[in-house]
Amino acid sequence: MLDPPLEIDIPPTPWTYQPEVLLVFLVVDVGVSMKCIGIPRLNQISSDLFQGIACDPVLDDKTRVSVIEFAQEFEVLVPASSPSNVHQIPGFVAAESPSSYGRMFRRLHGEMYAAVAAIERSGRRVLRPWVLLVSQGLPSVETWRDQHAALCGSANPARPLIIPLGFTGADWTSLSLISNSSSLYPMFVNQNWVYDLATTPIGRVVSEISSFLTFS
Repeated sequence: MLDPPLEIDIPPTPWTYQPEVLLVFLVVDVGVSMKCIGIPRLNQISSDLFQGIACDPVLDDKTRVSVIEFAQEFEVLVPASSPSNVHQIPGFVAAESPSSYGRMFRRLHGEMYAAVAAIERSGRRVLRPWVLLVSQGLPSVETWRDQHAALCGSANPARPLIIPLGFTGADWTSLSLISNSSSLYPMFVNQNWVYDLATTPIGRVVSEISSFLTFS
């Protein structure tokens, strides 16, 4: 007669708390279609975002911001960092070339994957990333929808929310096609705003980030 099987008590795996982090990518078009906007205004947007998050210790702890510029090329100016740890934000550099949305979406996909993996290795859980795309919606004549679909489709576990920001003269049809947020539609940036962070689109974005992290 066979002996009855041994009963072994396997203790449950202890639950480990993983602090949450929101990745925010500020992606700025510096191609020829942005010449009428001017680099100082683009630098102001970057400064506003970092200032708005860094001044709130809770937001600063839970948010990592990366700054990227693109035209034909794609360059990471600030890798994903806590805003308070970034003491100098590199300025944008205007390009003389048209803007390649297809290349930008493809490179952003890879950059996002690497940033998410690095944060997860540190023991923190990454929430769905946000992309703030500052552009006039006037890319070079090329296809970009396949790369956009690969970035934002359900097959990408880190598919981001994309929130376009455009100035006077932007192609709002293109920017609306890029946007995939049901609550934050493409935003208009007044080129002549009187500086007050609370009333700018970036101020609204910071407020939305705060609400998102509060209720996530």
